[in-house]
Amino acid sequence: MVVPTGDAPESIVQTLVGIQGLTVWLHASGFWTPDHGRVEKLPDGWTLVPTGDAALTRRLRLGPHWIVREKCGGYSPVVGTYAPVAEVERVRLELGGKVGAVDRDIRKQQALKLKEAQITEALRSAIRKLFPAIPEKDLKQIVSRSRDDGRVGRAQAIYFSPKTEREETMEEVAHRAVVAHVRHKYTRYEKILASGIETEVARATVANPIKQKLQSWESPSEA
Repeated sequence: MVVPTGDAPESIVQTLVGIQGLTVWLHASGFWTPDHGRVEKLPDGWTLVPTGDAALTRRLRLGPHWIVREKCGGYSPVVGTYAPVAEVERVRLELGGKVGAVDRDIRKQQALKLKEAQITEALRSAIRKLFPAIPEKDLKQIVSRSRDDGRVGRAQAIYFSPKTEREETMEEVAHRAVVAHVRHKYTRYEKILASGIETEVARATVANPIKQKLQSWESPSEA
């Protein structure tokens, strides 16, 4: 059955339930789908299972479910899965209940720690590839600082870009991290800002010194 594009009232929600794996986006007043418009309410007896428990999610997606995404810049990461409450409880019991959930969470934290270490190493390698003559001291400072929360090394693009674009994305992040480091450490940028100059003007003022420093790091012969 084809549901017309437009707002999806309660009367057709049960029709959408039959579309296994329907992707819906979080919307200010509910959910939205490209093919069915705005969905004003959830199917009766359904609940959200947030991302984070891969085993639970995989099994739930063998039956009726919706995949929920959220706009995040240019990306739409999955934030959870909607499925019938009864099915969620059944699968949780099959996976060991609370004890099983704790065990899976421990393994998840270990996997996340490994992934973060891999990303950090990938960033280090990308910087060294772009700037083979960069001093080790600067390299360590850039990697450490850029991986702090809120900095470029934590960019959503690193985590959610397609596999085919990850190397290019990492090199872009690496370049931005090195530029920021040079700007703050090897130019008068901070003093210029402190004098009341606008950010864009300050950045333009130190553009040439930054370019020269980057060029000196691009060639080992000039180190």
